[in-house]
Amino acid sequence: MTKTLQDFQNKIGDFNIPQKFLYEIFHVDAISLYFYNYDQSSLYQGIMQFMTIGKNYGFTGDYLITEIGNPTGGFYPWRVSMEKLAENVIKSSVIATAFQIKTLFWYCMKDSEDEHSDPRNSENYFGLLDSNNNWKKGAYAYRLFSKYCSNSEICQDLLKKEGGIDINDIMCALYRKKDGSSALIIWYDPTLYESKTLKITLDIPDTIGNVIIHDIYSGARKILNDNSIEISDTPIFLTFQADSFTDFLTIHVNKS
Repeated sequence: MTKTLQDFQNKIGDFNIPQKFLYEIFHVDAISLYFYNYDQSSLYQGIMQFMTIGKNYGFTGDYLITEIGNPTGGFYPWRVSMEKLAENVIKSSVIATAFQIKTLFWYCMKDSEDEHSDPRNSENYFGLLDSNNNWKKGAYAYRLFSKYCSNSEICQDLLKKEGGIDINDIMCALYRKKDGSSALIIWYDPTLYESKTLKITLDIPDTIGNVIIHDIYSGARKILNDNSIEISDTPIFLTFQADSFTDFLTIHVNKS
């Protein structure tokens, strides 16, 4: 994007591009982003980079992630395990919504039928389902986020973190619907210490009923019986019913 159409024409003046095409690509309503070879940090930085460029050139439209995904097989060095696929589904969705990105398309639904004839080709393994329609662990994570977080608001102002220096390494997001249905996603991303886990306590209002913890790999669920939990790089996915839309939730770090 450039500040004026003339700026844009000046920048690409060496290319013989029709005026009508220039006008159409300059006046856009949304910018489409693709992400494949990524981890949590690079995805965050990638989205921020696009938004910074857009802001610098006066873009005020929407940002869409129209392709994002990971292969679970083949020769690509950035292929991922079944577990990592599920984790990336949750983390990428949280990071995107933190930037107020409302549209995210995961690539893709199903592995290619060609995987058996060309097992080294990673392009055949991007699906959330395998070629026989069996659910990968990422499919359960995708369904989980879609069911509990779609059509809700991300309410970071209702989420407090207290404790030592480790609070800065706790990644968390609170999603809430108008009826109080809530989802809390948490994981630990240490930057200064080698510790792979962290003990936290959730300060949950008495008006909230049972808190359900969901397994992102399988969709299994159970009641959370202890408000003190151990978090790691694997996202914890909790759901509960808040008494009102404005109920606060506090995360305490037990030890830093």
